[in-house]
Amino acid sequence: MYEEGWAVARNCIKAYQWYALSARNPQQEMAIDPNYDPKAALERLVRRMNDFQIKRGKQHAKTWKPSR
Repeated sequence: MYEEGWAVARNCIKAYQWYALSARNPQQEMAIDPNYDPKAALERLVRRMNDFQIKRGKQHAKTWKPSR
C-alpha cells in the first residue's frame, strides 16, 4: 500500500519498514499468499530508493514495536 500509494500517501520509507518486517518470516507471508515474496518486494523497492530513505526505512523496521 505504501509503495504504490493505495488508500494512503505514497511513502517508500514506510513501505521499506513493512517489507523488512515481513521478510523476517517469509514462509508465514507466503502461506497466506504464495505469489507474494517479501524479500523480492523489498529488493524491488530498494532499487527505487536513495541511501537516506533506505537508512530511515531500516531504522523504522528496527525500532517498530507492535501495539495493542
